[in-house]
Amino acid sequence: MKKALSAGDMALWGRIREMQSFTVPELARLTGYSRNRFYRLVRYLEAQGVVRVAGRDADSSVRYKVDRTELPKTSPEAEAPGGSRSPAENMWTAMRGLANFSALDLSVYSSTEAVNVTQREAQKFCRFLEGAGYLRQVRKAIPGRQLPYYKLIRNTGPRPPRECRITVAFDDNLNRWVNLPGEGR
Repeated sequence: MKKALSAGDMALWGRIREMQSFTVPELARLTGYSRNRFYRLVRYLEAQGVVRVAGRDADSSVRYKVDRTELPKTSPEAEAPGGSRSPAENMWTAMRGLANFSALDLSVYSSTEAVNVTQREAQKFCRFLEGAGYLRQVRKAIPGRQLPYYKLIRNTGPRPPRECRITVAFDDNLNRWVNLPGEGR
């Protein structure tokens, strides 16, 4: 059975709801609670569709916006571990909410207690999506000094594109590809 939000989380949710637009550092400053507590709560509220990423502030803090004011039905601690999302789903969701991002940004905003996204995984996913025409590089990398920044240019919906590998053969005798997907045998 899933539990309701704790009394502390209910109070924090009330503060978030009053603000309508916020960053985690703002909440931490205003309330005196740790940022980690808010990151956990905000990730939960985002998964429930109550808040969403609205962009970035000048100091690079992620700004969130309240979309729904009804209370979430379960607590972050009550979420079932089996219901966790994949790293690709988390990264895609983060990309859809951020204006520009690096692989480091993606790894930070996509990691949860149940799913850890490394910077290497995020960079690999960015390269795949860039090659497939979903991302555009808006700032080039400078080795050892600056990470490349990307922009999502093809947002096709909530589910991430996935890499598919197919095996085909080239017959030199026939001078053509054989065993192509969708080809009648």
